[in-house]
Amino acid sequence: MSSSLFKIIEHPYLEHLLAAFRDKQTPPHELRRITSLMTLLMGYEICRELQYDTYEVETPFEKVPSKKLSDRMVVVSVMRAGNAMLEGIWPIFPKAAVGHAGIFRDKHNNNSAVEYYYNLPTNMKDKDILIVDPLFATGNTITAAVNRLKQHPVRSIRFLCFLAAMEGIQKLKSAHPDVLIYTLSLERELNNKGYLIPGAGDAGDRLYGSNL
Repeated sequence: MSSSLFKIIEHPYLEHLLAAFRDKQTPPHELRRITSLMTLLMGYEICRELQYDTYEVETPFEKVPSKKLSDRMVVVSVMRAGNAMLEGIWPIFPKAAVGHAGIFRDKHNNNSAVEYYYNLPTNMKDKDILIVDPLFATGNTITAAVNRLKQHPVRSIRFLCFLAAMEGIQKLKSAHPDVLIYTLSLERELNNKGYLIPGAGDAGDRLYGSNL
């Protein structure tokens, strides 16, 4: 399923994994494994739309026209939950540089974005950016991340998440209509604290056992 605003990646096995990701009984170690695997499978689908270089591979018998994925990828993790998605990215983009965006929603101040850490690779010129964060709720955090990324001469920006709210999608697209959004599910609503409903709770707390 897709629209001009976002694309939902659909696959029965991803639905199976997403159910376990939502389940409040899933322990942190299993949640991290599921997160890595879902990221890997979603990344595989995103590769359909990336740029490839053409070249010739020489087999033991002859040369054959081939494709090679461009080495322009930079993955930006929105800390801390986004860090758990990096393990799923490495098999697809082993040469990708990694940046970290430390931004959180201040739930006591209208869910405004608060930046506490930012570190990007030195060379961002003409890079294809993939932002990773499991949950996309109000859109404030990701919009702030894109604002910072666009201070650099990047070529394209994509955002990968598992669950998204229309409020967040509309906010990001209003500010940055060129950003491509990929998700597994469009959630019903946000509650009065800005959490996705039905959602998956606080991804960072659940992934790292902060609430145990």
